[in-house]
Amino acid sequence: MKKSLLVEYGVRLVSYDLPGFGESDPHRGRNLSSSASDMINLAAAIGIDEKFWLLGYSTGSIHTWAGMKYFPEKIAGIINTVPIISIPVMQDCCSVGLVL
Repeated sequence: MKKSLLVEYGVRLVSYDLPGFGESDPHRGRNLSSSASDMINLAAAIGIDEKFWLLGYSTGSIHTWAGMKYFPEKIAGIINTVPIISIPVMQDCCSVGLVL
């Protein structure tokens, strides 16, 4: 992703390691609610005080859905690419990857 493109569109891209992945320590007893809380706490720690979007890839999609479920007042929407889980949004339709 080109930094100049992100700057041009005013996108601030932030990522982090889930506990037990990358260089982070595992934390037993974690659940999707605590994962959603981590995202909200991270956003607050870096000064994001308005609604923001979540981007999930593959297994990260379940964490974006958790963010939307537990903190809908903080999340503007989610984008899931190659999700392992999707939520049907219309009776006769397929699953959604983008929620507005």
